[in-house]
Amino acid sequence: MTQSAPKPSNAELLRRRGVTELLLGTVAFIAYAGTLVFGFVYDDRLQIVANPIIGNWKLVPQYFTHHVWHLIDPRFVANYYRPIFLLWLKLSYAAFGPSPVWWHLASVVLHILVTLQVFWLTKRLLKNRIAAMVASLLFAVHPVHVESVAWVSGVTDLLMCVTMLGSVLAFLRWQQTRAVASYAAALVFATLAFLSKEPAIVLPVLIAISAWAAIPSDTKLSSADRRALIPFFVLAVAYLALRQHILHGFSHNMATASVREMVLTWPAVIVFYLRQLFLPCELSLFHDLPWVDSPLSARFIVPVAYLLAIVIAIGLTIRASRERRTLIAAFAWMSIPLAPVMYLRVYMEGEIVHDRYTYVASIGLVMVMVLLAQMLLQGVPENKRSLHARAVAAAFVAVFMLLTFYNQSDWASDLLLFTHTSKVAPNNVASMLNLGTVYAEKGDPDSLAIARRIFIKVVSMSPDNSGANFNLGHAEYQLHDYANAEKHVYRALEIDPRYCPWWMHFAGIELRLGKYLEAEGAAREAIRITPQEAGYHAALGAILLSANKTSEAEKEFNLELKYHPDDQSARQGLANLAAIRAGTPATTTH
Repeated sequence: MTQSAPKPSNAELLRRRGVTELLLGTVAFIAYAGTLVFGFVYDDRLQIVANPIIGNWKLVPQYFTHHVWHLIDPRFVANYYRPIFLLWLKLSYAAFGPSPVWWHLASVVLHILVTLQVFWLTKRLLKNRIAAMVASLLFAVHPVHVESVAWVSGVTDLLMCVTMLGSVLAFLRWQQTRAVASYAAALVFATLAFLSKEPAIVLPVLIAISAWAAIPSDTKLSSADRRALIPFFVLAVAYLALRQHILHGFSHNMATASVREMVLTWPAVIVFYLRQLFLPCELSLFHDLPWVDSPLSARFIVPVAYLLAIVIAIGLTIRASRERRTLIAAFAWMSIPLAPVMYLRVYMEGEIVHDRYTYVASIGLVMVMVLLAQMLLQGVPENKRSLHARAVAAAFVAVFMLLTFYNQSDWASDLLLFTHTSKVAPNNVASMLNLGTVYAEKGDPDSLAIARRIFIKVVSMSPDNSGANFNLGHAEYQLHDYANAEKHVYRALEIDPRYCPWWMHFAGIELRLGKYLEAEGAAREAIRITPQEAGYHAALGAILLSANKTSEAEKEFNLELKYHPDDQSARQGLANLAAIRAGTPATTTH
């Protein structure tokens, strides 16, 4: 009788090619499978549903010559040069169209790929397959990733991370084999990373640290390795020069805070990110973290005290560790990716911190967690160490998974998202403004009344916020309170007179109030800003026709048809004009 082969142990099974990767991919998918039923939220509407630049292949070259928002909203400051992100949007739109499920699935797949890359990287750096698997499981389900994975527009972090890790892994492969193809791949991935998102600028430093940590602790980087790093730094400088040229400046400040205030705010920001990494319990798109204006403020002194204690603890931990080089590399991966987001003045007010900025840094976090666990378990008897290690790992993975399930549900819709953010950050103007917009878009009187109350609160919090004033005026217009609508929309235009749709809306309000001359002036200002915008000349023609300026109205209707031959409102306007001249009743259009 033939004996059956002995059943492989769990450890042997995990060593089989592809088994660990399949496990990691499955866990990462389960963690975010619920997002497949979510819709588009927040910026998804502008960047996907209504983005003119992703619907036309002829515009693809502009991805590399303009900033992200240049065709979406001309008011946006040119701070984001991300052609690979725009290319991803274009390819995804061509493949999926406006169906949210496939966009969410694509984000989940990217997160799975990053998780696998984290396993391959940590396997090299930790030099322990089981430890690398645990670190990767923690990365797969860490709740701080919810914003990057559950929000379609958060794919920028996934694209940046997948290309950064691709570059690091290819370089480490070259370090082992000296294969030219691996080195070329590292350079290609580095280029894609730089063009995906700005924080990738730290990639050359991370490559150098990873290459140093991957070799035996008693050796130094070879001269060939050091020379091989130089092109990555050169590539980074070239990217910065290109960015400077495209954006007409390295960056453009959006916050009113001074450099001094920014520096004083750094400790609070760093403590915030450490809290989100180690204690990811209060996640949100927006957070209340105000600027710090005095070194005597508790908002400066307390974070500094925390950081001093953390730095001392890190120093003592490294000193006590048997894996000093690996631990240093892990702390570097946790801290260096956050360095670029410390230039806080480029962010809009109320948005100086975001959970998604920790996506790459969490790679270092999971390595630190595993290394610290190994150090602590040294005191456990050897015969019980494996059991304790599995129990600790399972507990962390389970807690992280539950927190991920809980937090991602807020991203299912705009109403859920901004209701949540308004609770977490009740003093955040952006959060409250978006919540009010959600209610205003419902359009029914009760929802509009709620929106009006929210916008009144936002205007009281930030009187010089143009968006808040306009949205309040628009809600009042929909509630037929034209006098107050006029006041608030005009205030919005005083603050920001560049946005032509606001001028057209103001023209509509003035027309409702019977102020034909003011309505005409507002419409002409919108046309001055954007002379060939669809519908503008027809709208001006309707205003002129209401004011009995028939010849001027006819000219505007014809101009509309010149620029947009299929415009029905212009044709109806000419028909109304002909009816008036013939003495027959005109057709009213709305």
